[in-house]
Amino acid sequence: MPQTSLHIHLFPWGIFSMLSIQKPPCRKSKSHTHFFSLAIPLLLLAFCLPPQTATAGLTIRQGYFWDTDRQETFIPHGFAYQVWNPPVFATQTLAEVDYDLEGMQQAHANSLRVELVWESVEPQEGVFLWDQADHLVKKAEQLGLKLFILIGYQYPPSWFATHYPQAMARTANGPSPLLNYSHPQAKESFARFIGAVCDRYKASPAIGGWILGNEFAFYDLWENAAIKNQVGYDEQVSLPSYRAFLAQTYGGNIGRLNAAWGTTFQSFAEVPMARAYPENRADHEAIRNSGYHDLIQWRKRTIGDFVAAGAKAAKTAAPDQLISYSMVGGIFNGLDPNYTAEDPGTISERCRAAGAPLDFMSLNLYSWALAGHELRSLDFGIAKFRDLLDIPVLITETGHSSTETLFPGAAARQTEAIVSSTWEAMLSGAMGVHLFHWSDRNNFLATPYPREAGFGVVDQERQPKPKVYEAVRSMFRQMEELPLTRFLAGSQTLAPDILIYWPKDIDLGWNRANEEIASLWGGLRRLGFLPKLISSPLADLGKAELETGAKSLLLPRNFQMQPDDLGALTTVLDRGMHIHANLDLPGQFDANHRENPGWDAAMGKVFGIDVSQARPAWDSGIRPGADWSAGYAPLLLNPAPGSILGQTQPTTIRAWKYWIGVRPASGGTPQAWSENESGLRLSAAMVTKEHPAARTALNTFGLGDFIAPAILLNSPQGAPTFAWDTRTTWLTAIYNNFFGMQPRIELTGPGSVYVLADLRRTPDGWLLALMNEHTEPALVSVRAEWLLEEGAVVKDLLSGDAGQGLNRLILTGDGYRLFHITQARQGQNEDPPRTEEGSHQKSQDL
Repeated sequence: MPQTSLHIHLFPWGIFSMLSIQKPPCRKSKSHTHFFSLAIPLLLLAFCLPPQTATAGLTIRQGYFWDTDRQETFIPHGFAYQVWNPPVFATQTLAEVDYDLEGMQQAHANSLRVELVWESVEPQEGVFLWDQADHLVKKAEQLGLKLFILIGYQYPPSWFATHYPQAMARTANGPSPLLNYSHPQAKESFARFIGAVCDRYKASPAIGGWILGNEFAFYDLWENAAIKNQVGYDEQVSLPSYRAFLAQTYGGNIGRLNAAWGTTFQSFAEVPMARAYPENRADHEAIRNSGYHDLIQWRKRTIGDFVAAGAKAAKTAAPDQLISYSMVGGIFNGLDPNYTAEDPGTISERCRAAGAPLDFMSLNLYSWALAGHELRSLDFGIAKFRDLLDIPVLITETGHSSTETLFPGAAARQTEAIVSSTWEAMLSGAMGVHLFHWSDRNNFLATPYPREAGFGVVDQERQPKPKVYEAVRSMFRQMEELPLTRFLAGSQTLAPDILIYWPKDIDLGWNRANEEIASLWGGLRRLGFLPKLISSPLADLGKAELETGAKSLLLPRNFQMQPDDLGALTTVLDRGMHIHANLDLPGQFDANHRENPGWDAAMGKVFGIDVSQARPAWDSGIRPGADWSAGYAPLLLNPAPGSILGQTQPTTIRAWKYWIGVRPASGGTPQAWSENESGLRLSAAMVTKEHPAARTALNTFGLGDFIAPAILLNSPQGAPTFAWDTRTTWLTAIYNNFFGMQPRIELTGPGSVYVLADLRRTPDGWLLALMNEHTEPALVSVRAEWLLEEGAVVKDLLSGDAGQGLNRLILTGDGYRLFHITQARQGQNEDPPRTEEGSHQKSQDL
């Protein structure tokens, strides 16, 4: 089966676009007669210039690439370019490759993400065809372009399946097109190919870094089934590997496993591998007996070890070049059974343990140009890796399509959304950005996936697409002219206001937690707060975290927690940190789904609730419905008199999960009630409690992922801002009104609630960015006395204007503004906020 670099975008409930595997129809040869006719004079001048001399290799310093030849920071900005990948209509001739690379250089790209597909390079075992790859690398050298090359694949060449059928993966129902991640032959062939490619180009100055895998999963990403068929069900290799992992996890003591699982196995040799995800969330004993949490951990470790085999081969062949792994940065799938087990922390840890640590993580991260959705911003997708890893991140795919079919109205937003998303990614901490894709691919218009056709900035004939080509070209040129490296190198993020707890204990509900956190993150960021993800046990939350200035802890979907975490909640409160629990009642079970002792009492003590009658009334994160909205049930939220919600009117939402039977007790104050459509009170929807040093708030529905009621969603005008507005109201009530927290920067004015602000400390001042997530314009004023003290100089970096201040700024729909602020006498009025220790990576020469 030919392998590809998958280009996937997903809706909740598994509605997504996935590339079809089929031979493309014959393609008309491209006409080069009118190449970029809209910019001929400029391009003719550019073609007369000598090409840049290719530079030497890259290292990493302070979280950014460092060009060892030029002795300067290098920030990649360019395109993801599929060259020879027939299933996705990438079949360029060498002349077309030359033409495209020259065109991308004229668009001020300085780097590309490209692929060397395994079967195209090694069509027969041990027989390598290097002509295409050699040509690509040589051309990049001539043009001074850096290449970040994907060379690791879970889909092997056709000859591998023929020669080594025993090394192919198996589902519970039969064979899979994937390699068996556990099989020694699969690892050996995977590593051998990577080593061969890296060895051939180890001296090339064009190589920016090697990407050793792309979106690995424990199921076939091309599979059309709503619930994917997981692999690893061969008894020859995977089952013994799983049992060995369990023995290691439980110290060789089967009694410890039985205590965790509630089972009576006599030895590890008896332990079966669960055949399917435990879908009945009400059957707690069955979930526990399945051992599914441990199965997930084995899958994560297995993928990590597979990548590590490639990392070791790459570092052995080319020790001076950088290595990476590429994974989905945002939402992949909204159904919990479809967890991929592609865990960045485990992958990074296993590569380090193998003596071949990854140098950076590569992200395929796409924002959604969808009205009212928090994933209009890329910040959360970057934060998942920025916060939880100790290596920087590079965006190797992002973009928007002019033939978008998933998101209403998104096609017309391609130009503005690409520009604002790219700038935002840089300010959120990405070390570079590659736009997918250079050119349109019209063959997709005749497939079930027409949206894939329009991601290009030029059309299939290489003519500039209206607006978008010139906008991207101007943006890349502006990054060079500023230069952007001057501002970002050595810059730091601010210390967080809010810590969000996301441990591996909730891996059973990872996919739904991911969606819930993504929306909560976006809502908090629009309010001006700075959240940060943490994964270490709460019992380890100590002085260092508190000194960052974080004032609140958010538990986003923590129905599973370590037993010690329950006790740690009171310690957190005693230290003056507020706690907000969203959706699930925290800590009812441990990771293996054992009931945590003292849970009922802890809920009363910490949150002021009686849980004796509590149970989920609706929980739909397992299987898809008839359409994407079928998983959401209506729920009326009715504020109590005198509530912290103020004058908020009763509001009906549609929630993917909510609880009934939660009652205020032990000092808890009901702030809102949930009711059914007949007005019958079901449960407290939000309960707050005051403690001597801090406060708690708990809501019993998902404040992250919910949608508008059908009557609004299906109305002619729709409900474009319903989710944004509702989330803003509730989060403001909790964090501003009840917790008394105020953001460091406050935005005011019409439309400002839909504007996201980014702030970074630079060596000579501050970078302030504003991105309008809405299609309607906003008139924004920035309030931050500590930042805008007397004598401060504000320069608009994108227009070049200086001295205009930050009042009554106009942001067009999807607009982006970037300012550099220098202060004459820093700290005269108020101490500036803390920057986060270690927010840029430690300087390193690799």
